[in-house]
Amino acid sequence: VWDRRSKRAWPDAAAVARLRACAAIPEAIAPFVDSLCRELAEQGLAVHQASEALLAKVGEEESCKRLMSIPNIGPINAASLSVALEIPSAFANGRAFAAQLCLIPRQSKSAESEKLLGIARQSANETRRHLVLAAQSLLTRLKRMEQLPDDKFLRWAHALLGRKNRNVAAVAVAA
Repeated sequence: VWDRRSKRAWPDAAAVARLRACAAIPEAIAPFVDSLCRELAEQGLAVHQASEALLAKVGEEESCKRLMSIPNIGPINAASLSVALEIPSAFANGRAFAAQLCLIPRQSKSAESEKLLGIARQSANETRRHLVLAAQSLLTRLKRMEQLPDDKFLRWAHALLGRKNRNVAAVAVAA
């Protein structure tokens, strides 16, 4: 796993030695533990390199930069949303886009009647999942704040959290 503070992969050789000393690992199992620790360090380094490459690519795209200016929208969400919004003219409005991501119910209009059709759980995608996780993170930060910021959206989200279930509030904030 990549350790952001020390800028190196963990567990390194020193961490493995400490683990072997304090855990009293039998000699018959020690080579397997060493192998697993090396694999974990390699995977952590690979994840770090992929994250850095994604951050570099997202930094080159103007649409991703604008998306990342939204609170709690990081490089993964920005890349995912920019792909989903590749052709913005395909959506009549923001509600149609949110319905496409399964954040709100689809709508059927006929003459004078409007009908909400529901949210299809089967078609929920990674973009929806990432947006809901970002919204949950934002709500957690809002709950921990001693003083609310002046932002109108953040005040609305905080008030919504007081009125609704946390998961319902997260999906509403994500939409």
